Amino acid sequence: MLRASGIEWDLRKVDHYECYDEFDWEVQWQKEGDSLARYLVRIGEMTESVKIIQQALEGIPGGPYENLEIRCFDRESDPERNDFENRFISKKPSPTFELTNKNFMRE
Repeated sequence: MLRASGIEWDLRKVDHYECYDEFDWEVQWQKEGDSLARYLVRIGEMTESVKIIQQALEGIPGGPYENLEIRCFDRESDPERNDFENRFISKKPSPTFELTNKNFMRE
């Protein structure tokens, strides 16, 4: 609301929050104070966020890495456990689930 009302203020700039000082970005603000101004500020914030992310990605040092996600796919699946009949055996109704005698089907 502040930045859509002509006040160019952002905690990340004022308080030197985290590592935002290391990136080149501008505080987005509008002076009109209406819904369109809030919308334009938000669109500008998203654009600045993309610029910050791009700068952060460029700053990541290169080097060897290990793909930890591939370990999830190395396991062998148990075909008996994944059988259609076994998928629903352990499903139990909720203890508070009750059906009334009302007819729910309309003719």
